Amino acid sequence: MKHQKENSHRWYLKHKDESKQKAYNWRKKNPEKNAAIQKRMSKKYSAMMHELKTNGCAICGYDKCDYSLDFHHSNPEDKKFSLHIRNFRRKKSLDYIAELNKCILLCRNCHGEINELERGN
Repeated sequence: MKHQKENSHRWYLKHKDESKQKAYNWRKKNPEKNAAIQKRMSKKYSAMMHELKTNGCAICGYDKCDYSLDFHHSNPEDKKFSLHIRNFRRKKSLDYIAELNKCILLCRNCHGEINELERGN
């Protein structure tokens, strides 16, 4: 299995440009199918993010609105990328989970206060 993945990765690297072009051409020729796929995936990722945010803010307990909750990196030096739904689509799920484990869930107010303290203002 590992050998197969290595070969697939090597093939992809060798044919990366033509693979991207092929995908681009398909999306251009099939806008309705592409839009349906994007909508379905967006719903899937939104549901996953909702599940991750059910416990609410780690400081004050706020849990009324998912959009008012952010993932805060406890150690900013360890941050590889932002935990946003658009990044979830682009990153491997194991990378995303590893990044999530470096974070705590905070409401926007608590997140702002902590960032202000970390900056020394």
